Amino acid sequence: MATGPTTPRGVILGVDFGTCTSSAAAFINGRIELVLDGGDSVIPSVVYFPEHGDPVVGQRALVQRITEPAHTVVSIKRVLGRSIGDREIKLIDANVGYRFKSGPGQMAILSVRSTDYAPAQIAGLILDRIRTLAEKRFGAVSEVVLAVPAQASAQYKNAVTRAAQLAHLKIREFIPEPLAGALALGALHSSGERRIAICDFGGGTFDVTLVAQKGADFTPLAVHGDSWLGGDDFDEALATAVASHVFHTCRVEMQRDVVRWRELVMRCESIKRQLSDHPEAVLTMKDFAVLGGKSCDLRLPVARAWAETAFTPLVERAVDVLREMFRQLDVRPAEIDEVLLIGGTSQIPLVQRALSDYVGRAVRTSKGAEVAVAAGAATKPAVTMNVK
Repeated sequence: MATGPTTPRGVILGVDFGTCTSSAAAFINGRIELVLDGGDSVIPSVVYFPEHGDPVVGQRALVQRITEPAHTVVSIKRVLGRSIGDREIKLIDANVGYRFKSGPGQMAILSVRSTDYAPAQIAGLILDRIRTLAEKRFGAVSEVVLAVPAQASAQYKNAVTRAAQLAHLKIREFIPEPLAGALALGALHSSGERRIAICDFGGGTFDVTLVAQKGADFTPLAVHGDSWLGGDDFDEALATAVASHVFHTCRVEMQRDVVRWRELVMRCESIKRQLSDHPEAVLTMKDFAVLGGKSCDLRLPVARAWAETAFTPLVERAVDVLREMFRQLDVRPAEIDEVLLIGGTSQIPLVQRALSDYVGRAVRTSKGAEVAVAAGAATKPAVTMNVK
């Protein structure tokens, strides 16, 4: 079996535990090897609790998010380390089928199928799925370099450490998510002193970290972000535009049927991805409505330009995050040496154009932006990178 940075018990895994999706990688023989779930390098951070049997995690749980939302847990990262009174818990509770309640020390816990779960237990199921998939490919895995938000609280780190323990994983070290992404995009190859703005646009959040780099030394100067702006919002925006078009053309209200609406949102996520590489994609749904007593299918060509109209308000919010951080620091975009863009939502061409237009130069990203954090975390044990 190929080898890379290892412990006596196995390879070291780099893990990006994400709000909507997670990813993991190992640095083996000088190259990044990704953990795959059904052939996909992104692993949905979704857990489904069936009436009988073990929880279902990842790709296999996605369809239940549509059909059984009360028994399918999503966005658990947002819950880790939070108390029942936190604003974020109230916002999540209003938009999911399962319920939250107060646990020990006022910490938020979940109630699914009349059983209570600590958030760390749910996160542990996702990390255990990642470990299982990794061991199928690499052999034994015992340690991980875990990427965490730049402003991760002690409570969050404690909760995710507990989740790793439940998944039979030892955390070797934490690495801030933006710096892991910068490492994956080759930031260490630059010499001298410079300032870098790292924009992390994931499935659930948009975060910007301004970093001062001096060789291998990285000093975070500021962090700013929108914790309710991510790829999920783009899916919902496109689905809303499609639903409006359908209503005006055939008077079918797709948002009134919860199952139909969740399926539309999921299909719009796929269309969004396709439009990052192609000027047009075709959205299809079987039995989307009954018209004239007959069941009808939906087939709708979606042009990138049309989708961008729906995306524009969200992209403007992202630009505002960057603008506000620069304003607070009294820094002009021209004073930033480089802007890096990571996260799955960074693949949307409109996002790249809007941020480039604002900073007055091309932003740097890559086709692997959605797994860049995991790749950087996997690389970390093999390089010297000082975070001050």
